[in-house]
Amino acid sequence: MVRKRIFNRLAITTGIVSTVFMVITGCNQEGCGDCGGGLIDGYLYQRVTSDDLLLLQSAFPDLQLDECIRFQMDDLQEIDPQSVEFVPDCCCDLYE
Repeated sequence: MVRKRIFNRLAITTGIVSTVFMVITGCNQEGCGDCGGGLIDGYLYQRVTSDDLLLLQSAFPDLQLDECIRFQMDDLQEIDPQSVEFVPDCCCDLYE
């Protein structure tokens, strides 16, 4: 009986914390479910900088400053152009 009460309280607390987190981070924005893998999967998220434009513009001629991308690093600790994907802005809000 005591375990059931503790479990119920834990479930309610987890639900509340998850809801608050989603509201604060903007996870409830449409398209944020399409962020793809995170750090666990080896991906990083960031908004495109002017340095990124120089590196990636040949592969992505329509690339714009401040677009949100996800990518993996290469052996030189630079963005691996083959791993770059464009993702919704809210993904950068969540993972950047």
